[in-house]
Amino acid sequence: SPVYLTGIFAAVVANLLGYENVNRIVAYGILVSLLIALIFGTAYFAVRGLLLLFTATKLAKISNLIRDRQKDVLRLFDRLAWLVTVLAWFYITLKNFRLWGPVSDWATDIWKTGYVFGDIQVTVGGIFSFFFIIILSWLISRLVRIFLQEEVLGRFKMPRGVPMAISSLTQYTLVFIGVILALAFAGFDLQNLGILAGALGVGIGFGLQSIFNN
Repeated sequence: SPVYLTGIFAAVVANLLGYENVNRIVAYGILVSLLIALIFGTAYFAVRGLLLLFTATKLAKISNLIRDRQKDVLRLFDRLAWLVTVLAWFYITLKNFRLWGPVSDWATDIWKTGYVFGDIQVTVGGIFSFFFIIILSWLISRLVRIFLQEEVLGRFKMPRGVPMAISSLTQYTLVFIGVILALAFAGFDLQNLGILAGALGVGIGFGLQSIFNN
């Protein structure tokens, strides 16, 4: 609200000073931004209400996840839907205020800023991509582990611990792939990483030889 009030006051002042184009751009941007916020907010609560109604149906109760983790499913949907809604509103607002171009150029310049250390080029974008991919891979692997353990493997008759072992190994594999992708986006040479991993694997193999023999 303070931002909108400040924008309206600035538009009035610009109009009094004779800057009609500035007044028109600011006033139009504020109106469109408020309208988009109203539409997106209404759509968000409407979809959330429909999802809440769906979780109470017989079809939804077939799922182990929805039946046992209804609050977690709704919380995950809330976070994802709210994030998408805010980003979409932010993008449309900047477009209407004619600020998306300058902001995009400024962000691109910062994204490409970095230094070169030998054969490794480290940039702000690479560091951000590294942490983003790590966090994203961990979230995806956790969701996949829960889905496999409770929704898929839980429906089969298996010895105790087998579903958890399979789902955990799947999670570790996805996290490992995410780390490799993160290092690649950060600017590390995967060829050198492969040589290091190979040498480390040989060392671990010799170190665990007696254990496997036993």
